Parts: sequence; structure tokens; C-alpha cells
Amino acid sequence: MNKKIPVIIDCDTGIDDAGALMMACASERLEILAVTTVSGNVGLEHTHPNTMNLLNLLGRPEIPVAKGADRPLVRPPMKASAVHGFNGLRGYQFAQTTTAAQVALPAAAYMAKVLEEQDEKVTIVALGPLTNVAILLLSRPDLAPKIDKIVFMGVSYQDGNPTPITTFNVLVDPEAFRICTTRGVDFYACPLDTLRSACVGASEVEKIRTFKSPVADFILKTSFAPRQFTDEEIAQINKSGNEEYINRERLELLNKSEKNALLDQATMAFVIAPELFTFKKYYCEVECAGTITTGYTFVDKRNNFQKSEEEKNLYFIETVDEQGFAKLFLDLLGSYEEG
Repeated sequence: MNKKIPVIIDCDTGIDDAGALMMACASERLEILAVTTVSGNVGLEHTHPNTMNLLNLLGRPEIPVAKGADRPLVRPPMKASAVHGFNGLRGYQFAQTTTAAQVALPAAAYMAKVLEEQDEKVTIVALGPLTNVAILLLSRPDLAPKIDKIVFMGVSYQDGNPTPITTFNVLVDPEAFRICTTRGVDFYACPLDTLRSACVGASEVEKIRTFKSPVADFILKTSFAPRQFTDEEIAQINKSGNEEYINRERLELLNKSEKNALLDQATMAFVIAPELFTFKKYYCEVECAGTITTGYTFVDKRNNFQKSEEEKNLYFIETVDEQGFAKLFLDLLGSYEEG
């Protein structure tokens, strides 16, 4: 058997992070050294307990969990309640809750401790805004050589969300993204342009319905359940001013979609099974001061800046084996079946 890949998973546990954690805990290819939490999809008051409770449900309560940043480096927080619900998991409530895995050190300091203790390089899988990872690289630049690579869910070449030109995880904290791509650590971006093809369709969802496990039930109720909000909740989301506008008509369209793009899950799939993907190295810069373009990632595919290979700072995931990804997702979820 091949040696396991040591990973630290940094996440803002909403529904997509939850699916990615499910895959990571089921995979025999990964050694999960720690999980760290950050504000993103929803506030840290939800993402942190969601993470500990989910790891307990997944049968991995021993994995240490460190609480991270509750806001971006220099900006006010954003959240995506219209997608993830107000608690990040579309209202799902865990039958058992726990804080046993929480460590005393904050996320960046605990990442540093883990890196110091490892003899081999560690992969950081960043599924949310990069705030914690940026703090690590700013506070402990000496540890950059201990990081094998950063694998990040985010970046956009031509396809953005929630805006037409940027992805949520960059938009929330573009300054952190700039830091993480300019510190000499190999940086692999899993962009929206590519990951929209990493889908689970209606037939796969029907197969999941046949799985007999609390984990499969959780995934069905979070990742594949219709989005449901009261009129009061819709008004509350729209009044916040920093989320994608939503109304009944748009909710209906979203709930009718026959395919579910699994973005964080596909990012984890790249770590577990990179053979399902192709990638190429480019130079990338991020806009941090635009009035309508903040968070835009300029991926220089045409080499307009004439950068050398050494100056290129980002590996862009260009293709995904769609069937291979769907099979991997179902196989890992199916491994939780009881009996």
C-alpha cells in the first residue's frame, strides 16, 4: 500500500466542506493530522462546532480541531446563508454534540505545531477563505518549506460565483489569497470553471438513498435536500447586503437543478486521486482594491506578463474526469454503510 498523504484540512464547514470531510475521513490515502476552522460560509460560531460534531458522526472524534479566524484579515465578514442555511448545514441538527476534539491553540499556531512535529512535508487543503493559512505564513515564514502544497477551492478564469468574476473563497479574503500565492509554496487552485463539471446527478442521488448509514442520511439532508427558507429568512438574507440576492423564483430554479456541482468535494478528490485531474502552471494576480472587481483572479493563460516558470505561482486544475469523480464520491460515501 502506498504511504498515506499527511494533510491539514482548513474549512468553513457548510454543506460542501462536510461532504469533503466525509471523503477525507473515508479515504485510505490520507492521514488527517488536524482540522482547522474559519469563518466563511457562515460565522465561526457555526463552522467550528459543525466541524467537531461532523467528525464525531464520521467516526473520527480523535482528530484535533483548532478554532481559527472569525473574520478576514482586513475586511468585515461575509457569509453564504442563502446556500448553506443559517447554521451552515441547512438546519441539520446533530443527535450528539461534542467539544472533546478542540485544542487550546488557535488555528495558525496549531498548524505551526503540527508542521514542526512532522518529518515529512504536509499538504494543506483549504476549503474556505485562506485567512488561517495566511496568518500561518505571515507569522511563521520559516515553516513554508515544510508545506508540500496548498490545495485551494477557489479561483476563477471566466466563471465566478457569487459575482460573475470571482469565487466566494477569494472574495471573502483576497488579501489572504495574495499572501498564500506569494510565499513560495506550491499552490493548486481548484477553480469554478473546472469544478462545475464535478457533478452528482439524479441517478447517483437515488443510489445514495439506498445507502444505510447515518452519514449517508446526513449527506442527503444537507448536500441534496431542497433549499427551504421562510419569507422572513429570505428578507434577513437579502438585508445583510453581502450575500447573493435570493427570492422565491430563484430558489425554485436552484431546487429544480438535476445536477449538483460538488466543489469542495472535488477539491478533496484532487488530493485523494490526482490522477482524475489535469493541471497547468500559470502566473496569477488577485484584485484587492477594485470597486466592482475585488476578488477577481487574473490567471495569465496567455502569458501577457511574460513570466518565467519560476515566477508562475499557481497550478490551475484544468480538467476533471467527471465519471471518475462521481464514482469516487459514491464509493467513499458507501464505505460508511453499516453491517
